[in-house]
Amino acid sequence: MATIVPISELPLVTSTDGTEVLPIVQSETTKKILLSDVTKGSLTLTGFINNLASQSTTPGYDYMEWTSNSTGDTSVPAIRMVQNLKLVKVAYVWLGIGTLRFDAGEKIDFTLRKLATGAQSNILNYTSMGELFTLDTSDDNTNPQATVTLATPITITEGDMLAVIAQESGDVQPNSGELAITFLFEIV
Repeated sequence: MATIVPISELPLVTSTDGTEVLPIVQSETTKKILLSDVTKGSLTLTGFINNLASQSTTPGYDYMEWTSNSTGDTSVPAIRMVQNLKLVKVAYVWLGIGTLRFDAGEKIDFTLRKLATGAQSNILNYTSMGELFTLDTSDDNTNPQATVTLATPITITEGDMLAVIAQESGDVQPNSGELAITFLFEIV
């Protein structure tokens, strides 16, 4: 009788095209296993918005920094994706020295945006790929933090240039804190 070995214990081998695959012997049982289900993975990226809500005009735009806070004032920090992904969750935590304060009608909307191919990285050259979350009067006098599972995951294609934009309406205070953001992507 054959020994049953859990899939998690099978070694990965490299195929001729460089991808890793499981060496599965065909049987009636293994024919029912979808290799994509076995090899599906995830990717987590982080970023932050320094001095959240610090722009003086309405709407004011704050840009998330993926890797540093050295981008010039007129450029939007972006990251170029190197594989096809699907954004499924976003988490955030306010790291200011005081709680956020919102007056009636004030809010900050966070969106994932894509830069037009070959365009300069400024706000006018980005189009929205989808809403991420909103901070508003329900977050007044709190240190907001949450994990949001997107109702409709956002599909990202290899080569997409992405930015996270916070668009403020009103005069949210304090405007000297940092909002840390974490993204969970499924690899597709």
